[in-house]
Amino acid sequence: MTFFPPLILSLLFPFGFVIAIGYAGAAATVWACIIPALLARKTRVVHAGGEGFKAPGGNAMITIVIGFGVLTAIFHVLSMMGMLPSFSG
Repeated sequence: MTFFPPLILSLLFPFGFVIAIGYAGAAATVWACIIPALLARKTRVVHAGGEGFKAPGGNAMITIVIGFGVLTAIFHVLSMMGMLPSFSG
């Protein structure tokens, strides 16, 4: 499912792969950064005070990771809209 949109766009458009891989990067930001942090936050709420593994950093680290993911997504969207400087070689 991840590779079909880039494949189709690369066959239909000369730079379709670059466009599609940009959208895949946006989805990867959500699934690799934001979702795991939200899962960690929910697990800490459900198992508060319980025994088990806890990653260092506390809730502040979870907030930082979520913020990083949101900023990455925002910068990605701004880049795709042409609102950030880019190298045109």
